[in-house]
Amino acid sequence: MLNVRLQPSMLKILVGEKEQVFVIHEGVLTTRSKFFKNAMQKGWKEAEDKIVKLPEDDPTAFELYEQLVYAGHAENGAQADDCCDPVTLQFGTESYVLCKLYVFAEKLQDSKAKNKIMDTLVDRIEQDVTISYFPNPRAIKVVYDGTPSGSLARRLMVDLYVGRDLTRFFDTPDWHPEFMADLIKEFYKSAHLRDTDLANKRKYHDLE
Repeated sequence: MLNVRLQPSMLKILVGEKEQVFVIHEGVLTTRSKFFKNAMQKGWKEAEDKIVKLPEDDPTAFELYEQLVYAGHAENGAQADDCCDPVTLQFGTESYVLCKLYVFAEKLQDSKAKNKIMDTLVDRIEQDVTISYFPNPRAIKVVYDGTPSGSLARRLMVDLYVGRDLTRFFDTPDWHPEFMADLIKEFYKSAHLRDTDLANKRKYHDLE
């Protein structure tokens, strides 16, 4: 929930190519987001006009962000037609939107929102007996394309796969190469837990 005093000043945010309009309290955005705080500095055109354009961003992401900053949560599931193929249709359909929202919060430099999104994703994965919230290759690509190396969101993506037996999904195409590299590093760190005794040569033999 909001813990800032609402000010009468409002900002008009134009999102996407079609410039979908959102009107939101300036104080809400500038208190949380370094991006909007910087945009509202004196001398900038945005600060004078009270209009910020985000032509490259998804209106759905901003709508969820608005819900998050006002209500303290973001509730929306990816629709079936968001998915590219039958595998992703059932695998990770719910995580995709949350990952897009995280990347949007990354752009806005809103750490509070990013932390809330990560908590929501982890909680839902732990509570859901299905894999609908588990990040699929498409969701992971969103995270890796939209965050820097060392991002904690990237860390979560890797930890989720290292900690669970999901190898059956690695036949799915389009895994992000940086994710796979990070995953291999983590598996390598855990290699001491496996039988790596080379003295037992028979384990490398074909059955005769």
